[in-house]
Amino acid sequence: MKMKKEVEESLKISGIPYTIFKVAGFYQAIINQYAIPILDKQPIWVTKESVPISYIDTQDVASICLKSLLNKRTENETFFLGGPKAWVSKNIIEICENLSGQKAQLKLIPISFLKFARKISRFFEWSLKITERLAFIEILEEKEFYSNSQKLYNIFDLNIDDFLKLENYLEEYFERMLNTLKDLKYEQTFKQRDLKV
Repeated sequence: MKMKKEVEESLKISGIPYTIFKVAGFYQAIINQYAIPILDKQPIWVTKESVPISYIDTQDVASICLKSLLNKRTENETFFLGGPKAWVSKNIIEICENLSGQKAQLKLIPISFLKFARKISRFFEWSLKITERLAFIEILEEKEFYSNSQKLYNIFDLNIDDFLKLENYLEEYFERMLNTLKDLKYEQTFKQRDLKV
């Protein structure tokens, strides 16, 4: 994040025309973080403190980035790209539970423990990669991970309904996955019946 900020600052003073997009998170990352562990009956590690994040679909981001190339009003501007709503982990997990019909196994971990682990891991060369991975805890203490996208909506003549909603994205994912699992179960049952005969 620090390096990204430094690149942005260098770009701003370089005189090269730029458009910077800031994205808090993508819907696609939610699948590995919440949906798959619920389907696999694996624990989901979450912090007690929850920061609202305005996730967005990668296809919506790609569409806006391409449109920005044709719009002079985006030149030398910075935009926040976020979906129609900011989400906390608890709400996303509830949606995944409802859509999958399964209960999530939650493992709560306090941020103070992660901070302590990061400080300890700095002392050893073999644990430096752990220190780097735990750097995300600094982000978890942000007051918000969403922003008003009205500036962006005005330039592109967009409204909230033009973006894919997280509920719809997850509904499509679970429908596809549950159908696939059902088909696999049917195939396994059919093969077992053939083996018995």
